[in-house]
Amino acid sequence: MDYYVLEGEFIEDEASFYFDEDYIDILDYSQIGVRFYNYSPKVYVDEKYNERGMSDVLKALDLLPIKIIVDTLVSNYIRGVQFYPVLVNNDGKLYKNYYHMNVFASYPLLNEYASEARRYSNYYESYKTVTRMVIDSKKLAKSNIVHDVFRVKEHCWKIIVNEKVKLILSQLNVSGVRLTPVEII
Repeated sequence: MDYYVLEGEFIEDEASFYFDEDYIDILDYSQIGVRFYNYSPKVYVDEKYNERGMSDVLKALDLLPIKIIVDTLVSNYIRGVQFYPVLVNNDGKLYKNYYHMNVFASYPLLNEYASEARRYSNYYESYKTVTRMVIDSKKLAKSNIVHDVFRVKEHCWKIIVNEKVKLILSQLNVSGVRLTPVEII
C-alpha cells in the first residue's frame, strides 16, 4: 500500500481563514480520539490579506473540504476522520458547505532519522519539525493500519492518506490540496 501526505496548497487569489476563538470550544476525549463541538465552529476570512478566493479545500489551521468531497469520502466508507460542518464567513457572505476534518487515527510509524525529525514536544509527544515524511518499514510491518486517513503519532501535524483516498480526490479533481508520496525505508 502506498501512502501520501495530504497538504494544503493555495490556488491563485485564495484566501486564508481562521477559526473564531469563541467557537473553538471543544470537548476533547483524546482517549478515544473523538472531539465534540459545543457549537458549530465559525471560520472567518483572514483580513490581513487581500485574497478572497476559495478552493475545494480551505486552509484554516487544518483542512476544510467542501461538501461534495465529504459526501464522496463518507459514501466510500473512508475511515479515520470525522467531519464537522462549519460556518465560513468570507467578507460577510456565509458558506455552510464546508467541513472541519477531525483526523483521530494515529500510528507510530515515523523513521525519525530519515525524516530528520527535530524539536520534540513532550506536551504533544511528537516532533514539531520533520524535513520530509518517511515511514519506517519495520514499524509499518508491525502495524495493523485499518484507517484510510490518519496521522503519524511522532509527527501529528501531517495528515496521511492511502491510495483509496488519493484515487477519490484525483477523480474529483480537488483544488486546494496536494498529495505527496510518503517514502518507506
